[in-house]
Amino acid sequence: MNINFLIDLARHGPFQAADVHTVPYREPTPDPSIDVKPGNPVKAGTSLAVLIVMKMEHVLKAASDGIVKAVSNPEGSNVQKGAALIAFESN
Repeated sequence: MNINFLIDLARHGPFQAADVHTVPYREPTPDPSIDVKPGNPVKAGTSLAVLIVMKMEHVLKAASDGIVKAVSNPEGSNVQKGAALIAFESN
């Protein structure tokens, strides 16, 4: 299973499925901890969210400096296969 977690709007323009960065997981993810809100500036390496999969925490970090544009899953909700969690625009 792939869970989509970031969309870099500056590099890719309008959202298309091929533009989403993915991290492979075997199960749906319960209870993500979202560390950012729309409008937040982020630096490369900033923690964006923490996903718990099979009792292990996976920290999702910003690949580049940018601005968070959207957060699609509320904190504590289940993340379904193919869900895009956070959209951001690179500086």
